[in-house]
Amino acid sequence: MLNREQFLETLNRACASLGFLKSNVIISHGGASLLHGLRDGTDDIDVAIPRHHWDTLLNLGLKARTLPPTGTHSAVEIIEHLDVDWHLTTKDQSVDMVNLHGYAVTSPLRLLRDRIALGRQKDMGDIKLLTHLASQLSMKDYARMNELINQHL
Repeated sequence: MLNREQFLETLNRACASLGFLKSNVIISHGGASLLHGLRDGTDDIDVAIPRHHWDTLLNLGLKARTLPPTGTHSAVEIIEHLDVDWHLTTKDQSVDMVNLHGYAVTSPLRLLRDRIALGRQKDMGDIKLLTHLASQLSMKDYARMNELINQHL
């Protein structure tokens, strides 16, 4: 389990080693929950990177693997390197982001939407801590959130 300091030290070291600009690295899911203070630790470091950084990893001879779909999220390709799970992002990720420690980090509202979309038991703690943002959700997301909360009680 990585605490906030260990998470940032590991990610900073990996980005520096690879020459990746921190501003091009997007922290979401567990890392975003950690940096927003919703939890004390996370098991891994998952970040999204643009195509040119992805190509850098491939040019190092690293291989991507595919994670199966979860909830309403489609399958995802990742490369594991330097204790970080690097995900390729192909869409504009600048929406609903905040800058923390030089990184683009999923905003609390987007984090809530992502957690609802995944619908996993392990995300329920974050969902419950973020319910104060429910009034900003679409009707569909709001209904799904309530369904998940009732399902996992």
